[in-house]
Amino acid sequence: MGRVTISSNNLFPGPKGEKGDPGSSIGATGATGATGSQGPQGIQGPQGLQGTQGNPGAQGAQGIQGPAGAQGNTGAGNTGSTGATGTAGANGATGATGQTGSAGNTGATGQTGAAGSAGAQGNTGNTGNTGAAGSAGAQGNTGQTGATGAASTIAGQTGATGQTGAAGSAGANGATGATGQTGADGSAGAIGATGQTGATGAASTVPGATGATGATGASGSGGSAGVFGVISGYWYRAPGTTAPIPTNGNITHFAHLIIPSTQTLDRIAIRTGSIWSGTGTMRLGIYNHDYASGKPTTVLLDAGTVTGTTASSVYSITISQTLSPGIYWLAMNVTSNATTNGFQNVTPYSGNTVTTFATDANFTTTYAGWTQSVNASSGFATATSLSPAQFPITAAVRGA
Repeated sequence: MGRVTISSNNLFPGPKGEKGDPGSSIGATGATGATGSQGPQGIQGPQGLQGTQGNPGAQGAQGIQGPAGAQGNTGAGNTGSTGATGTAGANGATGATGQTGSAGNTGATGQTGAAGSAGAQGNTGNTGNTGAAGSAGAQGNTGQTGATGAASTIAGQTGATGQTGAAGSAGANGATGATGQTGADGSAGAIGATGQTGATGAASTVPGATGATGATGASGSGGSAGVFGVISGYWYRAPGTTAPIPTNGNITHFAHLIIPSTQTLDRIAIRTGSIWSGTGTMRLGIYNHDYASGKPTTVLLDAGTVTGTTASSVYSITISQTLSPGIYWLAMNVTSNATTNGFQNVTPYSGNTVTTFATDANFTTTYAGWTQSVNASSGFATATSLSPAQFPITAAVRGA
């Protein structure tokens, strides 16, 4: 009897092969019988391990922005402190779901199910010659898919965060807060263009401040000499008396001289008093007036010196000096003392604001000029360190 080949996947034996010729103790293998029909499906194997989680899906597109809330009314006055924050607007619509991520890697193959029970074995045939190998049986149908494995306890990687949805509409403005403290003044803005001149206002009854002194006008043409003019051949000096007054040497005496119009002088002189004795030397000159301080300042003319030898006598020097209208100071300094120095002086008159001044409104002590302690042997210099003088000695000048 020939041998029957049983398929490992079948439960029923195939047909018996033909009996071969008696051979040696081991005959040739008979031909392979036809493949039996497929046996029943084996018991399903246990579920395979869950595959790893797929990569995160791409982020979803941004949602459409919600409409803006209505603007609250502007509070009056200065900006108050910030009101309480309004309730948040409703969230914008959820953006579209992102694309599904690619599939995760295939999980490991489950264990092979247990083999089906073997079919009953046929009778053993005589061993024939080995038959040619039969063609392979048809592939059995694929078994049913096993049940889904239990869910994995290992979370997949979190997908990338989707873009933030557009801001929801603004909530209604909170109630206006209490008025805050006034802020510091801002920096001054640029000066605007000059506006048109307004209509002339009514005349003010309050006098305006006195304007600055204008520049001195040009000298007018010379007219005939008036009461205060300088007449040719006449002598002029500060008001005073002919009463003699003593003085020490090295003291410059300043007495004022007012010139009302442009004048030329041809003499400057000094008169000794009745108390004079001996021989002395006197320097004569003219100083400019400082209108800001009311004092003599710089030298206009240093006429030189004269020598006095006799009491009650005039000693003069020839000059040629033109003076513009204004105030000047006649100067005299004894550079070499006589036995007794005595000269005409300027006597202050109370109430005469041109020739006198005082340190108090009562005119307790009235002054008519200035003095300066200085050695003028080498010439006059700019006046400094002046002291007010009640009875300054005065020189005199003559109109040309």
